[in-house]
Amino acid sequence: MLDFPVYLRYTTLVFDEKELTMGTNYYAEINDEDQTELHIGKSSSGWAFSLRQYPDIDINSFYDWLRILSQNNVVIRDEYGMQLEMKEMVNKIMNRKRYMVIDMMTQRDLDLNSAIIDSRYNLLRTNEVRRWGEGTWDYCNYEFC
Repeated sequence: MLDFPVYLRYTTLVFDEKELTMGTNYYAEINDEDQTELHIGKSSSGWAFSLRQYPDIDINSFYDWLRILSQNNVVIRDEYGMQLEMKEMVNKIMNRKRYMVIDMMTQRDLDLNSAIIDSRYNLLRTNEVRRWGEGTWDYCNYEFC
């Protein structure tokens, strides 16, 4: 049994009196005739932001997402239904926190998590077919959660 508090507060894990944001998915609700919902991507503590690509509708980069998210008919929400402004979403993608625990990871820890440490991005995924982005994000062209 743990002798310090660990509890959930919305999307935040409090561990040993430190708050760590857990993984959260983000969606663009496009108010068009089809009421389209697109998975923007996922933010996970210590990792590069996973940005979803949709090659069939010409969303292949962060800059394509900026074009979509800046439209007046788009609402951005997280998986819990909380609405975000575009600048908040961009901030979550571009301004990633580096957690000290990452610097304490051994090579075995990295191997178990299929990750490498990159000084610019935090952790980068190595076990999947992904393209590393131009900033603090990577690209994934298949659905994930």
